[in-house]
Amino acid sequence: MQDKTVILSISLSIIGILTQYLFGLESAGSHLLFMLIGLSSYILLQKVERQILIRFSGPLSVLGAALLLLLLLAGDPTRGSRRWFFIFGFGLQPSVLAAPFFALFLSSVLVMSPVKNIWSFLRTLLVMAVPVALVFKQPDLGTALVLFLALFSVIFYSGVPVRHLLVLSGLSVPALWLFSRILKPYQLQRLASFLNPQLDPTGINYNSLQSVIAIGSGHLLGKGFLGASQSKLMFLPEANTDFVFAALTEAFGVLGALILLTVFFLFFSSLLADISSSRTDRLAKYYAVAVFSFFFIQFAFNVGMNLRLLPVVGVPLPFISQGGSSILASYIFLGIRKRLSDG
Repeated sequence: MQDKTVILSISLSIIGILTQYLFGLESAGSHLLFMLIGLSSYILLQKVERQILIRFSGPLSVLGAALLLLLLLAGDPTRGSRRWFFIFGFGLQPSVLAAPFFALFLSSVLVMSPVKNIWSFLRTLLVMAVPVALVFKQPDLGTALVLFLALFSVIFYSGVPVRHLLVLSGLSVPALWLFSRILKPYQLQRLASFLNPQLDPTGINYNSLQSVIAIGSGHLLGKGFLGASQSKLMFLPEANTDFVFAALTEAFGVLGALILLTVFFLFFSSLLADISSSRTDRLAKYYAVAVFSFFFIQFAFNVGMNLRLLPVVGVPLPFISQGGSSILASYIFLGIRKRLSDG
């Protein structure tokens, strides 16, 4: 059966390659390479037996958690955080690559042992909390938030009793206080800059201000590859990753941004069809919820922080931002989703 979702993901990846060409042939080539590797992974996953995927989701999740722990203990710090293993010159991010298997393992746990009492609820939360805590410790607030929200959406969709959610909401107040105490100073500054947009315009607020300038300067049709000065002259920091939406809008204008948003809308609509389909079983539906949430949360955070509607937390725009691990994990998510829905 033809998978409309993967066709839309390829369309988004091609837009990503064109956007990355703003930053040079090497950046566009790297994007193309990981798109091809991702597509190969997607195709290979269709040949794996469904039960084998489910059976190995636990061991692969344990392996992912072990790699995250190893990264914390022995990883080389890069810009103050331990997020990557460097292999053959490429940085691989275990927190992102393991996310599809964390989601599959949690989905299978909820199918085999649904939440019926407070103890099973706490057990399920623990399955979710271990990888999230390890990612947060790196520190990587953006990926930790995406992982937490995507995994919790599966738990919520599975039908958790309301009384358990009330207990969790009661615990959220002390948890938020603890959360504010363990945030790094630069993370607190980012939150402060979001609440006060005029704070330190040449320092902590510089990135988001430059993002708005880049978006505004694109006008209707954009400046083109050669004229995108904010992005190409590096006035806009992290233009090929965190602020890629601003870079794309500067180069291709409002029209280019609308085309991108339209393709994303079609992509999300196709993912929602899996959840509402009567042909998919509970496991496939739970996993479809995880996939939709993983992509939509990244999309919302990235576009939101580019427009200064959300704090800057360092979340990529799926298929568009530079980052081999993100592209590869995206296609693995889609490959597992397709394999589960096919039965």
